[in-house]
Amino acid sequence: MTHWRSISAHHVPRVMSRPDFVPVSTSSLMRSKFDQQGMFMEQKMGKKFFCCDAVLDTWSRQIEINSGYAAEMQPIAWKTADKRTYVHWAEKKYDIVVMGMPTKFHYGDGMGTNPIQMMQAVSAQVIRHKRILSDHCVFVIASYCNGWFHDERWPYLREQWELWQSDKMNTLDDMIKYGEYFATN
Repeated sequence: MTHWRSISAHHVPRVMSRPDFVPVSTSSLMRSKFDQQGMFMEQKMGKKFFCCDAVLDTWSRQIEINSGYAAEMQPIAWKTADKRTYVHWAEKKYDIVVMGMPTKFHYGDGMGTNPIQMMQAVSAQVIRHKRILSDHCVFVIASYCNGWFHDERWPYLREQWELWQSDKMNTLDDMIKYGEYFATN
């Protein structure tokens, strides 16, 4: 599940840029690909996965932990996540989102100073909040973006950023053809 070829089955524009992915959904193609991979592994091992599925709050603290068979635990966790994440009564669409970008979060130190990781973090907020964002919403990010790529942790990102800056590299679809190159070098 963590091999780059496996990850490339779901973390690619043809899956993540679909209408069923944004806003976040429990029935998207991406979610079904996650489940398919898990079920395939269970089938090959002849055993079910035991998992601990946690729901996190705004500060990444665990507010609920469910343990047991993965297929049974996910729907339970989703109920709490739905209460925590969605504001069902919100009808207004917002034009501006202002947020701070810490230097260290999610995958580790350097996420808030590295332009590629920052784009990923902002994209995650779009996915979560798309339902209440106007079609031309602007994000204002307060960040200590000094261009530190943390080369020790992500040795490929500096080269990837330089390629992104080159001619005709405007979207993820433009970059996807380099996936195998960056995954294997």
